[in-house]
Amino acid sequence: MAAQEDAAPVLLLGWREFAVNCSRGELKIAGKPLLVDEVANTGEGTGLVVWDGSIVLAKYVEHAVPLSPQARVLELGCGTGVVGLASAALGAGAVYLTDLDYALGNARDNAARNEHLTERVQVFALDWTAEELDPRAVEHGNLTHILAADVIWVPELVIPFADTLARIESANPHIEHILLAHQTRAIRTDEILWAELKARSFQIQEISVQDFHPEFQSKRIKIYRLTRKSTTCNEAS
Repeated sequence: MAAQEDAAPVLLLGWREFAVNCSRGELKIAGKPLLVDEVANTGEGTGLVVWDGSIVLAKYVEHAVPLSPQARVLELGCGTGVVGLASAALGAGAVYLTDLDYALGNARDNAARNEHLTERVQVFALDWTAEELDPRAVEHGNLTHILAADVIWVPELVIPFADTLARIESANPHIEHILLAHQTRAIRTDEILWAELKARSFQIQEISVQDFHPEFQSKRIKIYRLTRKSTTCNEAS
């Protein structure tokens, strides 16, 4: 079964579950429209469109993760910036949107579309394969939240992601939440992901879908809380 899954086309991204037009402000965070445009059919990469996982995670944060002006939020693989911009709208004092270079222009444009948030949002490149990471991710030590939505779909991404996450977590001693929204697209990819995270001492807790925002729940999108602390939690299988 796993072999059949991995033999399937890489981007079995499927249909959209949530009919939300973000460019028209149909996604509301804290009661206000969040304006996020996408750039479809460019062939440059998957980070130029809005995926369901980012909407689910943004609404989960709104529903269950209080953010104060002291919060410092880093979004890994931000794509269009939905999750990070939502965090800023929910009151985070500083938000860092990070992705590969090709996605950053659109992410910056989306930050600019939400003028009331721009002073608290920075956008910069973070290549998980680079030997050196941007100092804003690893040197200041003041991050409180790391968020990532739908960033792993092929095995080649797993080790760079796990290494980057571990490096950032180690450099920031005040992390309160590490949240990953994820869809299974290949069973083998998931097996590698959980194994590599556990190898770096991350514990993995699947959040009950009943704890999601009541209007944005999905059986195919899961949210995991990751921690490296010595606390007991139910690990994903």
